[in-house]
Amino acid sequence: MTAKTSLLAGLFALGLALPAAAQTAALDACREPIVPPAVDGATATEGLMKTQGDQVREFLTASDGYQDCLIKTLSDATKAAQAANTEVDARLQLTISTKLQSNQLLKERVGALYNSAVGAYKKKHPG
Repeated sequence: MTAKTSLLAGLFALGLALPAAAQTAALDACREPIVPPAVDGATATEGLMKTQGDQVREFLTASDGYQDCLIKTLSDATKAAQAANTEVDARLQLTISTKLQSNQLLKERVGALYNSAVGAYKKKHPG
């Protein structure tokens, strides 16, 4: 279990919340990064592969920030709900959980596609 997963489990267990409008506004502040286009390593130039590597690293870094933002949004909602003696909206919890899972899967897919492109590039350009 990762630190993020552990934190989410703890926050969900608390089950406390902000008013729905404030929760939605806070969630809107988290911007999902744009997935870089995949390249065909067998036909790509060295320059394109370097650019792709940069774009993939930027995406992964931005995705980490996005996930941190989502977790902070839930944490802030939980703290506010505790202060107001209310519960976190279950829809917010589900939305954040879904967004975290979706983004994590995208990160894994982007990484796998890039690694595959690198393998194809190296096969086409040995040495």
